[in-house]
Formats: sequence, C-alpha cells, structure tokens
Amino acid sequence: MKHIKLIFCVIVCITVYLIYTYVPTDNITYLALGDSFALGENPYGEVAYGYSDYLSNYLAENHNLKLYTKKFAATDARIKDVYQDILLNKKVYINGETIGIKSSLRDSDIITLSIGANDIISQVNIMSEVMVEKKYRDIVNGVGDNLIELINEIQKYNKKIILIGYYNLYPKNEQYDLLFKELDKKYQQIGIDMSIDYVSLYEDFPYQNYLPNPFNIHPSIEGYEYIYQKIVENIEY
Repeated sequence: MKHIKLIFCVIVCITVYLIYTYVPTDNITYLALGDSFALGENPYGEVAYGYSDYLSNYLAENHNLKLYTKKFAATDARIKDVYQDILLNKKVYINGETIGIKSSLRDSDIITLSIGANDIISQVNIMSEVMVEKKYRDIVNGVGDNLIELINEIQKYNKKIILIGYYNLYPKNEQYDLLFKELDKKYQQIGIDMSIDYVSLYEDFPYQNYLPNPFNIHPSIEGYEYIYQKIVENIEY
C-alpha cells in the first residue's frame, strides 16, 4: 500500500512539473532588447509600432501579459552596447519604478533580441569598392563572436531568448546582400549551437511591399507586422 501511495505521489509531482514547464502560464513578462528594429523605428526616423508591440498585443490577448517593455533598446545600439548595459545593470523607469536590466532579464518569460545591424553597417562604406569574400566573412565572424559573448551573458539570467535576424537592409546593393546572407547563416548556426530560437528574415522578406522610403532601412508598420507573424510561426506561444 505504501508503495502504491509513493508511486501516486511521484506521478502527481511529475504531472505538475510537466504542466508548469510546458504549458504557457498567465502573467507573461516580455522584454524586447536590441536596436532600432527592437524599438520599432519607422521609415521616417520615428519610434512607432514595431514587431515587439505586435507581439506584446498577441501575448496580452492570449496569455494575460503582465509586463512588456522595449525601454532597454536603443536606436544606435551595437552588440557591445547591450553587453555593457547588462554588466552595468542599466536602469529605466517603468510604471513609476526604477528597474534594472538584470532583474528584467531574470523575470522575463520571453526575450526578443534584434542586434548586429549597426555592427555590420559601421564596418562597411556603401560607396566603397566591392569587398572580397574573405573581408565580409571576417566582418560577419567578428559580429558572430560578439553576439555569442552577449548571449552567454544573457543566459546567466535567462535562456528564453528569441534571436531576430535581418533582411538585406540595402536590397539594391550587392555587397550588402553578401554580408546579410552570411550574417543569416551565422545567426542560424548560433541559434543551433546556443539552443535558442532564431527567426530568419533574409530569404523571403518582401522588400517591394514593406520598405517605402528608399533612403531608410526600416520597414513600414505592415513590415513589422510581417516580422511579428514570422516570430509567432517560429515559437510555440
């Protein structure tokens, strides 16, 4: 009889654990980290409604969103900037409270990360001569190494990371196409190696529909909705 009770208790404990682990709970906290894409900057240089806002709305409708913020993101952020923000425990005001990035990372059920575009752009002059293959691979490998360092730091606090890729931000420029193609491959491999979700945008982003300003790399609100839909397709939430 004692053995039966013990087995029953073990089954109950395992069931509770599986439910807690695999069934989405209410009171979701969502943190959007990264650059201008995480912020939702529009084609005219204004912070507007981005993919993170679409995703937060989806979570609010389906999982009782407790807290969402993109205040730790910054338009000109590079990988090292986010890394330093974590090391220095950057603080922001949310709902009248001062909150540090470390506690935000710990408390988050979902973290999206858009980062690396500024690192790429800063190393390439769009008017320069076409780069040799080794040069752009060296650039991408350097960005990848820095990203791995950042993700390792984030994973000290939370492993629920969704890495968001980039389309070719300059679709009419061949050298940038080579760069962002290599970046997409690198990010995919990092996602596999570090056991995080990766959302690729390189192959099928509809440039002609969602980049209305030829002098700006950011998508329209419909473009951000497209990115959000890709995120939802790639995660089970």
